[in-house]
Amino acid sequence: MVVHPVYACDPATAKYVTFLADFQTDSGDWGKDFPFYQTLNALAHLDLPGADIQIEKAFNRLAENQNEDGTWSRSEPEWNSFLTIHALKSKGLL
Repeated sequence: MVVHPVYACDPATAKYVTFLADFQTDSGDWGKDFPFYQTLNALAHLDLPGADIQIEKAFNRLAENQNEDGTWSRSEPEWNSFLTIHALKSKGLL
């Protein structure tokens, strides 16, 4: 839904981003209740300051946890790497 132009600008989305920030840990993830790569990708599609702050912390985590073969994640590395690359591209970093 975050790619939909109406929903991405909806006040409820901004409120949820603020809610999500309370769960982000110092290491950049959102704890076990929020899947890291899906959350990262969703936030990367938003043009909200709160999302950008969380993305920065998450991108630092990515740099520290990339696999030797260039992928991310031990479970579902193809899917999670796709989500990561998509997030990086959404933020203009690729």
